[in-house]
Amino acid sequence: MKKIDNFKESLNFLLPLFNKDSRYQIEEKLKRQLTKEKYNLKDINQNINELIHLLGKSEIDFFEMYEKGSKELVFSGLIIEEKTSLGYSYYGETINEIGISILSEMAISQNYETIIYKNQNNDNYFDPIVKLIIVAMNNLFSDKSYNDLIKEEKGIINYKINLLTSSKHLFQTVPINDFLYGLVIDGLYTEKQYDRYSNKIGSYKELCEKFDKLANNSNKDKAKIIKEQLISITNMFNNKIYYLSSYGIIEKKYINKAYDKFNIAFKNVLDFYKINFDEDDYQLTLKAVNKTKKRLNK
Repeated sequence: MKKIDNFKESLNFLLPLFNKDSRYQIEEKLKRQLTKEKYNLKDINQNINELIHLLGKSEIDFFEMYEKGSKELVFSGLIIEEKTSLGYSYYGETINEIGISILSEMAISQNYETIIYKNQNNDNYFDPIVKLIIVAMNNLFSDKSYNDLIKEEKGIINYKINLLTSSKHLFQTVPINDFLYGLVIDGLYTEKQYDRYSNKIGSYKELCEKFDKLANNSNKDKAKIIKEQLISITNMFNNKIYYLSSYGIIEKKYINKAYDKFNIAFKNVLDFYKINFDEDDYQLTLKAVNKTKKRLNK
């Protein structure tokens, strides 16, 4: 990874990820955060990863917000769940740490899309499956690529697009990628979208908690749990594509394109973790689709 020598050089890598109209505000927020947290600029800019962390950190005190009854972001996508005798519990640490590392790779390499489909960070156990989450939560169903959006100065984090039905009615306004948006802007939004397309409240929390548990112990069942996560992600993705295509939001050629990209990332996961995926497993990835079919056919 290229060494980042100063704050301005860091911004040159980081800001293209964001919509042009928001870049000044982002730069100013980073300056305030760096001052508030009393970071040494020379130290913080050795790795753009830290700047992404700072962007995901609210300038409002999180714990004050929690005391007022607000379930809010803790740090770059982490979500406060409850206050216990041991402090504040949260979930999402592992997924978000790896996600930010991947986003940092994308920024510094200036390769904004193909890097997602390559296992370039295999020294990290969770890298391939978090990349699969990124692919599964993509909302860009067109001929454009992430690289195109960067060139157009729209960015891939906080730029939003309208999803239109076949009759041209607005279905939803969404970021380019629900997961990347959540890493830096709003982790609760990521949770909401994941649960929505999983047809089950708590699916994202369960996904996060299992990753956090795996990261903190040497569980012999790691491959088994990774497989469960793989089924969860695929279940969400299959239902998302089915749901959006049912309303004519995605054209057939883009459905095929979405599945082609997903299958590349999916195969990377199978190869990396040496997982066998059989017909019974595949049927589990259609649970949400089956629920959606029943609801739409009523």
